[in-house]
Amino acid sequence: MKNLESLEVWDSLTLEKQSTLQFPDDIGIHSHIPDALSYSPDGHFLVGSSGSAITIWDIQTGGVVKGIEYGDIDAEPQSLMWSSDGQTIGAIYFVTSVTWVVCMYDVDLGVRISTSKLQSFVKPRLWSHNNSFLVMTLLASRDSQAIVNIFEIWPTFIDTPTRSFCTELNLSHLQPSTISFSPAVYQICAITSEKPLPTVIVLDIQSSKVSGPLFTQTLPRLLSSQ
Repeated sequence: MKNLESLEVWDSLTLEKQSTLQFPDDIGIHSHIPDALSYSPDGHFLVGSSGSAITIWDIQTGGVVKGIEYGDIDAEPQSLMWSSDGQTIGAIYFVTSVTWVVCMYDVDLGVRISTSKLQSFVKPRLWSHNNSFLVMTLLASRDSQAIVNIFEIWPTFIDTPTRSFCTELNLSHLQPSTISFSPAVYQICAITSEKPLPTVIVLDIQSSKVSGPLFTQTLPRLLSSQ
């Protein structure tokens, strides 16, 4: 992790700095770059991780609005997501090679309200739908095919997937850090490590069909290096 003096918010249209985010006093001025940042639905607040807490900033003033302690989780969140009504924040924590913890936090009360442990080959993808939270995981079957599981995490954790199926996507050829999920169109995009060249492929969850390669040699190598 890299140390930094400050974290700034810039307007992407005017290219003007909006504010400089302040860090909580208990972690000092030399903090590190948060692993996850997420805007609130109304665009007024930003949530990230700092020290041992999830921190909510006011974007206009840069001031800390609230800090929510991780509790008994000895890790920083890998991703953060607001519910569509702005009342709940979801956080994903890495535990072991395939084990992840998903927590829900009440924004007004500043407390954790649920904890779920999931198994996934890659970082679970969390998104808000109608003020609920859904999470997608990927597991490998015995023949290295992808098992896609979609769980409802909030308001009531469902320990069996709301949707589960095996696809022809071969996980042994994928680079885990490049896998991305779009809940809007239910597609998974990933970069393979197959020879002679890495390629970008897309899995349509609705049809379970894989398409690709989508691009030439230049773009996949650029993406995989990030």
